[in-house]
Amino acid sequence: MKLHRTISALILSLLIVLAMIPVSSVYGAEAIDITESVYLTLNCRYGDKPVQGKTFNAYRLADVDKYGRITPIEEYKYKNFNLGILGRDDESWRATAAALESYVLAKNIKADGKAVSDENGIARFGRLEQGLYLVIDSRMTMGNVRYEISPVIVQLPMADTDTNSWKYNVTSDVKGEIIPVSPSQPDSQYIDITITKGWEDNDDEYKVRPSEVRVYLLKEGDVIDQAVLNRENNWKHTWKNLDKRYSYTVAEDIVEYYSPQLEREGYEFALINTYYDSSIEPGPSGDINVPGGSDSPDASGTGSPDSGKLPQTGSLWWPVPVLTAAGLILVCAGVMRRRRS
Repeated sequence: MKLHRTISALILSLLIVLAMIPVSSVYGAEAIDITESVYLTLNCRYGDKPVQGKTFNAYRLADVDKYGRITPIEEYKYKNFNLGILGRDDESWRATAAALESYVLAKNIKADGKAVSDENGIARFGRLEQGLYLVIDSRMTMGNVRYEISPVIVQLPMADTDTNSWKYNVTSDVKGEIIPVSPSQPDSQYIDITITKGWEDNDDEYKVRPSEVRVYLLKEGDVIDQAVLNRENNWKHTWKNLDKRYSYTVAEDIVEYYSPQLEREGYEFALINTYYDSSIEPGPSGDINVPGGSDSPDASGTGSPDSGKLPQTGSLWWPVPVLTAAGLILVCAGVMRRRRS
């Protein structure tokens, strides 16, 4: 009787575990149809007013396979930008998107897609190839106002978590910032921009930090000056007496073995390079969050502001409960074998 009670308890535990496994978690989302074309539509508005004539560029960063896993293409190999890093939060992806924006502008990389907003503020990209994209806008000045939208990283196709399927035609609302611009140029309209280089590598523990890094100052997307940062100048440089009426950002040459992020506070920029193990391959995109919040496009595929996460295939965690169940079965078998012997 004691043997029967033990086996019954274990079988009951097994049934409880199996009952807790969602069917969709076991099988994951349906596989991506890699032959399907993808499309991206942006709704560009400020308040209730559509913004016409705003140009958006899309840069394809990585391939995506039928399971949603990403592999950076040649220009953005993971040894340079580490696009496959797992567990990033929104702030981390925003900083990476900003660094990527500066990089593609400084290197004058050709966009893989372009769209211009119409009189209704709608910008439609033509047919795109599946993959992970960086989407940036042109800095646009209309009268005394400049419209700026933060860069965003988005995967096409995108997951529809409600139906556990993939969306190949994605529509997103884009949000940004309105910056007043004075038509005159008093002395108060001149600014200084400072760039500081930071390292996250345990004080060069791995002995791969370069002795210097070249950085670039961009005005309205064009490189207008450059500087070299090193220990002698404390990895810091300031550009003085810049016209405040224009948009500025900074970029750097690629630093191998490091993942870059660009942070900004006012007119002070920080390029943070974090060492990572280059032997680790990029993981599935389901573990990556795209930037969210009011300063980023809503890339949910449905236009709702509460979703910012890239597709999840469901293939990462389903083995855990299954293996747990299998372990219980082996326990049962072991108990029965010992009793018989």
